[in-house]
Parts: sequence; structure tokens; C-alpha cells
Amino acid sequence: GGVDKLKVDQCKIYLRKYGLRLTGKKDVLVGRIKEHL
Repeated sequence: GGVDKLKVDQCKIYLRKYGLRLTGKKDVLVGRIKEHL
């Protein structure tokens, strides 16, 4: 979906909002968001 188009800072905003970890490269962050969805 559109998750792959997110910028790193957008990923971090999302992760912070849900109390998820912000560590890792962009593909790690995107994967974490996908698991959360």
C-alpha cells in the first residue's frame, strides 16, 4: 500500500504516535508499521 511511499520522518511520527520503536533503517520502520496495521 501507501506505506512504502512514506518518508522516514513520516514513519517516525507514526511509530511515535503508537509508542513503537524508532530504531532501524527505513525498511525496518516500514516493516514495523505494516506489522502494526
